[in-house]
Amino acid sequence: MFRNVDDDSGDGGVTDRTATRIEMKARASLKTSGGDRYMRLEEAYDERWRLSIDGTDAGPPILIDGYSTGWLIDGDSHTMVAEFGPQRAVKGSFVVSAVAVVGVTGLALAPRGKRDRRRRAHAHAEGPPS
Repeated sequence: MFRNVDDDSGDGGVTDRTATRIEMKARASLKTSGGDRYMRLEEAYDERWRLSIDGTDAGPPILIDGYSTGWLIDGDSHTMVAEFGPQRAVKGSFVVSAVAVVGVTGLALAPRGKRDRRRRAHAHAEGPPS
């Protein structure tokens, strides 16, 4: 979610949100009379967040209120999309890990093959150890 640091009147809001993407709309700010304002994501500051305003890159984020990711934007109405790219890599690593767990489990539970059967047959033919 986001809100303006200087204006909590609800002049915009989140229209769609996933783990890696936040879509927002901001209305023109009456308080700033078309001047600049701060937009805060209310997500921990991380320089890897990216924001596009009406399809144009807004540049790197700034630290707002000592913890939050944000940008200085103008007071006009906008459609904005914030994206956190590293989350895609995290999701990809989850998929790779799940496939690896299934593979290792399959190997552990699979029959061992002819070599193992011959060993067991040979041990059985010799009888129990004395």
